[in-house]
Amino acid sequence: MRRIGFLSLSKADAEVNQLGAKLTRESLRRLGWEYGKNLLIEPRYAEGDVARLDTLAAELARSGVELILASANPAIVAARRATQTIPVVMIAGIFPVEVGLVQSLARPGGNVTGTSVEIVELYARTFQFMRELAPRRTRLAWLTGPPPPGFDQVMQAVSGEILRAAQALGMTIQHIPVKATDDIAGVLEHITASRAELLYVSYSGAIDPRLREITGFAIRNKILSGGDFTWFASVDGAMYYGSNLQDIIDRSMSFVDRILRGAKPGDLPVELPTKFDLILNLKTLRAIGISVPKNVLLQATDVIE
Repeated sequence: MRRIGFLSLSKADAEVNQLGAKLTRESLRRLGWEYGKNLLIEPRYAEGDVARLDTLAAELARSGVELILASANPAIVAARRATQTIPVVMIAGIFPVEVGLVQSLARPGGNVTGTSVEIVELYARTFQFMRELAPRRTRLAWLTGPPPPGFDQVMQAVSGEILRAAQALGMTIQHIPVKATDDIAGVLEHITASRAELLYVSYSGAIDPRLREITGFAIRNKILSGGDFTWFASVDGAMYYGSNLQDIIDRSMSFVDRILRGAKPGDLPVELPTKFDLILNLKTLRAIGISVPKNVLLQATDVIE
């Protein structure tokens, strides 16, 4: 029986975690690892509280797990702080080189490897789809949660690149940081005051508990919304463009398989996604008065009626 840990900023009962756990177990089963037979997974969820991640990561490091799966940067960074010897497999890490998690994508060199996503390119493509869906809308509000420790400078650089991507499409972008879940009501008032016509939501533990409130607000105010996480369109968001969840999980689990069979994480190149989804919520788009152009509809990998 092999034991691995799983660390996430999110809530244990979140819909996406239930889906992610199901896809993870199925992916591992295809690789010969079956939960309860030759593999146990020790999960730790921070319930949206970044401050808990270090404690939970240290718990896993002390528990004797052979490997820690960490989902998204806050959890990945916490796992890396907790141990420099236990292998850490990233699920959808962001800027792992710039944050200091790996030496390079081709040769990580330490105890961290896994999958990473290029968020600037994904954001730029999302903004392009927004322009095609609503050519006359230009004022965009961008919501982000608090950056993980040590990520502030990288976030500033990323914000600059995302700002330039929006400007290249004729958009004006207002970055609105969300420090805590209780800030959401004030944030929505801010969006109203700014007369935003477009809304882009970056995943954060501070935002996730009030996500349906945010998408409902966007519908009531006829705002075209997009998000950088797969399930955004499933909670009444208008659209999602980004990496395919199954592809990211399968690639991440291939690292688990190779490491459990003896590979060293520092020798396994970080992998980028190769499959991407455009998911459109047609019900939401109709509610905000947008008719989807045929050329955009043809590019959709999934539609929600």
